[in-house]
Amino acid sequence: MGHKNKIADGFTLKYNIDKLIYFEIFEDPQEAIKREKRLKFWLRKWKEDLINKHNPQWNDMYEDICA
Repeated sequence: MGHKNKIADGFTLKYNIDKLIYFEIFEDPQEAIKREKRLKFWLRKWKEDLINKHNPQWNDMYEDICA
C-alpha cells in the first residue's frame, strides 16, 4: 500500500505512480524475478499491449489483490 500513500521510497514515489494496472502471480519468487527482468527489456508498445490484453480500461487493480 506504500504506492497509494506515497510512503515508500523508490520508483513509484519518484514517478508519482499510484495505480496498479497489471500484475502477475508466481508461486516461485525466482520465477517472478526472472519475469520482471525480462519485462524490463520489452519495448513500451509490447508492455502496453500486455496491459491492454488483460486490463483494457487501465483500471486500478489494487483491490483485486487485496480481496
